[in-house]
Amino acid sequence: MRLITDGACSGNPGQGAWCFLLQKTYFEELQKDDIIHVGYEDYTTNNRMELSAILFGLQVWLSQDHDQNLDIYLDSTYVQNGITTWIHKWKKNGWLTSSKQIVKNQDLWQKLDQIHENKTLKIKYTWIKGHSDHKLHNFVDKTARLASLQKYDQIPNYVKCNYFSNF
Repeated sequence: MRLITDGACSGNPGQGAWCFLLQKTYFEELQKDDIIHVGYEDYTTNNRMELSAILFGLQVWLSQDHDQNLDIYLDSTYVQNGITTWIHKWKKNGWLTSSKQIVKNQDLWQKLDQIHENKTLKIKYTWIKGHSDHKLHNFVDKTARLASLQKYDQIPNYVKCNYFSNF
């Protein structure tokens, strides 16, 4: 399966939104069985929305028959570096950065870490350049941006809207 995610913020911090697309098979076009959700927060940051897109997507994937591996596509180097490198150091240092500051978005990182503690899950993260030729990532990016601006009437009706994303 493939999870394509993005987060957006109108101001940083400001109004924010996230979007994910969960595909059972790899197509470059939207399919009728794709699962697409979007959520909104009144006051947040872009990084929180990037993490939220992944966490909500993982929750949906985990609620499905998830015998398959999951490939997560994201454009956030913050999340990519955080989950592959930094998180190990943060945990070792009691959730403090190398400069002894509290890790930002610690609550979300800890939720993501809990999911990864299940060693039977096969999750791979692939960074893709944002605003590039990846058609489906461009779709989730546009949807998240529209939601962050509360332009819900411009979001396709097959997208499930949560409108808020509190864990």
